[in-house]
Amino acid sequence: MSDRFHDTVQRNSSVTVRSKVSARHIVLVFLLILLLMTTVATSAFGLNNSSVSKTQYTGQYEPYVPENMQYFAVASSTLKINYNEYTVGPEKAVDGNFTTAWNEGASGTGVGEWIRVLPVDGERYTYRGFKIANGFQYHDYYKGDRWIKNNRVKYLLVYNDAGNPIESFFIEDVYNGYQYVYFSEPVSSNYLQFEILAVWEGTNFSDTCISEICPF
Repeated sequence: MSDRFHDTVQRNSSVTVRSKVSARHIVLVFLLILLLMTTVATSAFGLNNSSVSKTQYTGQYEPYVPENMQYFAVASSTLKINYNEYTVGPEKAVDGNFTTAWNEGASGTGVGEWIRVLPVDGERYTYRGFKIANGFQYHDYYKGDRWIKNNRVKYLLVYNDAGNPIESFFIEDVYNGYQYVYFSEPVSSNYLQFEILAVWEGTNFSDTCISEICPF
C-alpha cells in the first residue's frame, strides 16, 4: 500500500508540473501573437515612431521648417548709402552676420516698414517662432557704436503669406545677440513678414535696423 501511495503522489506531481509548464507556454504564445498583431497594425497604419518626425508629420500643419534652412529677404525700403560700397539691404538681415544689418530707408522712424523672409527652396513650412538680433549690432571704428546710434525695433507685427496679421511682439532693447520669440500656436506659411510698429530711438540716426531675423 505504501508503494501504491508513493506512485500516486509521483503521478500527481508530474501532472501538476506538466500543467504549470503548459500554462506557461500558452501565456508565452499569447504574448507573441499579441506582439505580432501590434507590429502588423503599426506598419499598416504608419504609426512607427522611427518614421515620424517634426519634418515629416505635423497633423493639420505643413512640415516644420528644417533647422538649417537658408532664407532670402525683401523689404519695403532700404537706406541708400555710399560708404565704401557697403550695403544695408534686406539680405543683410539673413546672412548670419551680426556686423551687417538691414536699414529701412523711409522718412521718419521706420514705423510701418517691413521685411519679408522667405525660404530659398520656395516651400511652405510651419513655423514655431523667430529669432532676432535687434538693431545694428556692430561697433565701427569710424562710425562708433551703430547699435546705440540707430533705432532698434520695439514692437513687431508678424503676417502670414495671406496678408493676415498673426501676432505682435515686444522686442527687448538689448545688445546680446539673438532673442527668441515664440508664436502662441504654429503658423503655416510660404513666408513670414515683419512690420515695425514701434521703435527704440537711436542717439544719432532715425533709421531702424535689424542685424538678423530668422524664422524657425
